[in-house]
Amino acid sequence: MSLNVLIIAEDIRYDQYMIAPIIRGMMKRLNQPTAKVLCCQDPRFRGYAQATDWERLLSRVFGRYQQVDAFVLCVDRDGEAGRDDALRALETKAEQVGIRLFATAAHQELEAWVLAGCKAFKPTDYSFESWQAVRADRDVKERAFEPYAIASGASQGPGGGRMRLGEEAGRLYASRVRRKCAELQRLEDRMGAWLATRSA
Repeated sequence: MSLNVLIIAEDIRYDQYMIAPIIRGMMKRLNQPTAKVLCCQDPRFRGYAQATDWERLLSRVFGRYQQVDAFVLCVDRDGEAGRDDALRALETKAEQVGIRLFATAAHQELEAWVLAGCKAFKPTDYSFESWQAVRADRDVKERAFEPYAIASGASQGPGGGRMRLGEEAGRLYASRVRRKCAELQRLEDRMGAWLATRSA
């Protein structure tokens, strides 16, 4: 059974390089290696408020991409504890109109997902006591990801190194990323449960 997944991000210019390979890795783990995972390029949202605006999503995304089986909305938490509840509310609204939406917030930034999949990244090299401290930092992009991208020689590539490092994270999703990022495990569990009902 074919599966079309469309990723929605708050800044697709950079986020696509991180989210897409990780979701592809997730699909492989969920026994969906041929799933078509694409990123929403039109419209291009700018910021959390636009990417989570229900009316924009309904008219400009859900109504437009009707061939999509599942939408995956990924944003940064940015230290805002209420975002998880807001994302669950969006999922519920979508379900009520027959749209399968999976929404999650990276803790605290998407760049942490990528760092989770980088074997050479060591938190102590960037003044962090532990991986948990990396995940908890609201400025992990500036304090850890960007310096690591420079040190690894990836920063001159697309997305400031996000493409190269994101692909590495995607390849190691099953063995490293999901284990270090609980929100991705929860997303995987929800998608797995839905896929099980879809194939039943």
